[in-house]
Amino acid sequence: MFKGWGYINDDLNTRCGFILTAVDEGSVGDKFRIQIWAADTEQLIYDNKIGAAVNDLTSGTVISSGSIIVH
Repeated sequence: MFKGWGYINDDLNTRCGFILTAVDEGSVGDKFRIQIWAADTEQLIYDNKIGAAVNDLTSGTVISSGSIIVH
C-alpha cells in the first residue's frame, strides 16, 4: 500500500489524497486498487472497488496484462 497527496491536472486548488494497493498473487492474477479523495472534504472522488474496506487486499481489480512484483 502506498499513501500520499497530489493534485488533479496540476490544479493546486484540488489537493487530493490517494491510496494505491498492489497485490502480487503469483499465477492467480495480480491485483490493483486506487482510491482518491478530496483532501479538504475527504469526499471520495474515485475508487475502482467502491464499497470495499480500505485494507481489504482481496478486493483489487485483477490486471489483464503485465504483472506486479512485490519485493
